[in-house]
Amino acid sequence: MKNIIDTEKYINWKQCKVSRSKTFANWNLNDIVFPWERVTQIDEVSKEDPWNIYTTDLKYQLAYLHRTWGIPKESVEHFMSFQPDLPEKLKSSIEPFKNFDYSYNLLKLTPGRMIVWHFDTYATFVKRKRISESSAEIIKRSIVMLTPWSFGHVIQIGGEILHEWVPGDIYTWHSDTWHGAANFGKDDLIVLQVTYIE
Repeated sequence: MKNIIDTEKYINWKQCKVSRSKTFANWNLNDIVFPWERVTQIDEVSKEDPWNIYTTDLKYQLAYLHRTWGIPKESVEHFMSFQPDLPEKLKSSIEPFKNFDYSYNLLKLTPGRMIVWHFDTYATFVKRKRISESSAEIIKRSIVMLTPWSFGHVIQIGGEILHEWVPGDIYTWHSDTWHGAANFGKDDLIVLQVTYIE
């Protein structure tokens, strides 16, 4: 397998694009409790369950790349809630994807944390849906912004820097687009991540 830093998408990361859309947002996350799990981005492949699918090698390559950059483990800790039941008011966040084969989770980035530059391997989606390596390029990822933008919140997708979003804004990219996020502000940054095939 080709090393990820030699791939065209890594070399030409600025050419990756993001598309924008919206959904109706009438939720208040202060009224909603989710079951959060702590996750460390550079240490995601479990020794007990290494997945044994083609995405595992990509995950190991990303982890190795991040280690060579000297990324401290604690800086990439964040919280995930995997396929939680969505309360009625939050169901509008998933409405734009109802006609697709999708899965979702929530991601919370607390102050002082980041999601370091990477591309998604969609390991859980690939495993659940039994998607072949040759079909992986048709996978899409969207994030629905659940919390309003606050100073210190930054997302970069390819060559585009995102900020000043409002709840209900949706950002979408294709398969192995490089991206990252940082929270150097005071408020939690929470998104709904949707992985799907149209």
